[in-house]
Amino acid sequence: MDNSSWTEIAEINTGRHSARGGGIQTSGIAFGGNKNPDTNTGETETWDGSSWAEVSDLNTARRSHAGDGSAQTDAIAVGGWTTAAVAVVETWDGSAWTEVGDLNTARRYFSVAGNTSYAIAMGGANPGGNVQANESWNGSSWTEVADLGTTGSNFGGAGTSVAAIAIGGEDPRGTATEEWTVPGVTKTLSVS
Repeated sequence: MDNSSWTEIAEINTGRHSARGGGIQTSGIAFGGNKNPDTNTGETETWDGSSWAEVSDLNTARRSHAGDGSAQTDAIAVGGWTTAAVAVVETWDGSAWTEVGDLNTARRYFSVAGNTSYAIAMGGANPGGNVQANESWNGSSWTEVADLGTTGSNFGGAGTSVAAIAIGGEDPRGTATEEWTVPGVTKTLSVS
């Protein structure tokens, strides 16, 4: 992107939908998803700014999970769907995925903001319906924290574990935007 248009640059090696990823324009990662015919995958690819490279797969193949990351060397894959909603969480260190502390509430169709050290999981759905649950990650375990005001799934989400937003959602189609803040933490927004 040149700040005015999108440009086709390179194809990902494995076509799929419902993958997650993170990073920046010159150092990114894509992981998991669903490829045809309706098969969950754990395939992971890293991006160097010009091409994708296949690397070690997730330990649990899944789709409809949440995930985030800051670069090719730091990512988190959270929950999702195998044959049911799962609570499995894995972190990426640049060469391998490691299973770490599971979510308290298994779910899919939710958002995560943050990284392998600090993150927040927002909303989602499990077989019992949509959930308002928020869970905070401290690098080793998940803790239930204040629920969203809106029950729903498929929220857009962005931010960190101390300052995040949940946007829109489904069931019903939502227009709500909710802000997550940790008391006593100063938020700084920059405008460019």
